Amino acid sequence: MEVVENNSSIRIYPNPTTNKIFISNETSITINNIKVMDMMGKTILEDTNNFSEINLQSVQNGIYFLSITSDNKTTNYKIIKN
Repeated sequence: MEVVENNSSIRIYPNPTTNKIFISNETSITINNIKVMDMMGKTILEDTNNFSEINLQSVQNGIYFLSITSDNKTTNYKIIKN
């Protein structure tokens, strides 16, 4: 599986956020899995059904990584929750 640092066909907003991160899939690529991981790489949220938004309300403020797996590629995004 290829790991990509950024994918221009997927847009993550707002970043920083206070509650939710919205995911815009501009080219309709097939998303298989979304994970939110802490700075140590531990998965704190995972979703295999809803690929349009991630609710971070229960997550403490800080820096996290959003990992999106699609078409045998994993794209990572740095997100900030305030």
